[in-house]
Amino acid sequence: MNIEKKHIFTIIVMTIFIIFIFLSSWIAWLAYSLFMLTFYSVIAYWVYLAWKKIKKKESKKYTKFLPIFYHYFARLFILLAISLIWLVYYANEINPFKIPTYHITNGEKEIVFQWMMHIWRDKYYKDVIEKIEKYKEDWYVLYYESVKEAKNPENYEKFDKAMWFKFTPDLYDNIAKLYGLNFQWDYNFLWIVNKKDYNVDISFDKIIEEYEKLPNKKQPPISEVMDINKAAIESLAEMNDTQLFLLRKVMHAIMNVMISNESISDWIRNNVANGDMFKIILDKRNEHVVDYINSHNHNKIFITYWELHFDWIFELLKQSDPNWKITKIDYLYPISDKGE
Repeated sequence: MNIEKKHIFTIIVMTIFIIFIFLSSWIAWLAYSLFMLTFYSVIAYWVYLAWKKIKKKESKKYTKFLPIFYHYFARLFILLAISLIWLVYYANEINPFKIPTYHITNGEKEIVFQWMMHIWRDKYYKDVIEKIEKYKEDWYVLYYESVKEAKNPENYEKFDKAMWFKFTPDLYDNIAKLYGLNFQWDYNFLWIVNKKDYNVDISFDKIIEEYEKLPNKKQPPISEVMDINKAAIESLAEMNDTQLFLLRKVMHAIMNVMISNESISDWIRNNVANGDMFKIILDKRNEHVVDYINSHNHNKIFITYWELHFDWIFELLKQSDPNWKITKIDYLYPISDKGE
């Protein structure tokens, strides 16, 4: 590449960079970005001078060094941009997370277990509603999760402290809006075809009761309980349309990768969140669901429950009856149009 082509490349890429910053963050961030580039060019020039002095070689003037700095910055910017675009496209369109619907039976009971999470695309929830309608027309009953209200109001505050963040009523709604998704509104899934819907969950009181029995519970990494809902509302108010578009594309990719990778999900639950509380939320609710299945005379059951529960619920069922087996698995794509 000769010097003229280098200059043309640098000018084109820097123009793209300036337009990108301007459209995503307007004048203030553009000025800040250009200032920081100039600042780092000075730092890089000092390093360059020191290196030339060590090598006892003649150095270029700053005005000659600056085009070289911007050229390498342009190359780095293009490399990072292409890498990010490819990773986002791959995670969202080529290999997005697919969520399973498990069909299991022990020869007597038939269960359709639909993995759920509280924030997905609206299309995904509509697909689940269609499934519920289909199976209820075939005489299935619906078992759903919804942690029951606390009789002791103090347990809500204890729950927030144990979770290390405030669990406000509109938390999922505001996070969903920030990420361009929808949240799981329980009433959208109830009273479809008939009213044979059963809440197979425990209460906040029971969760706190079991949590307080644990010895040596993990302490939160910060002294105050995080207000994620407030942060989501502030971000929505501060971001423009371009920023929201970019954030949502990147976050969809992160969610697809994170949920697909079990080791990443486990690390987040144990390090970013309170692993002790998650153990209670998972284990005790799993036991309750299995007890409910075994103690009620419902032979055709459609279950909508958080995705982390299925493996352990299935294992507990097999402990009570080894005849339980998976007969079929269907898939839906909750954060992608793939397969539709």
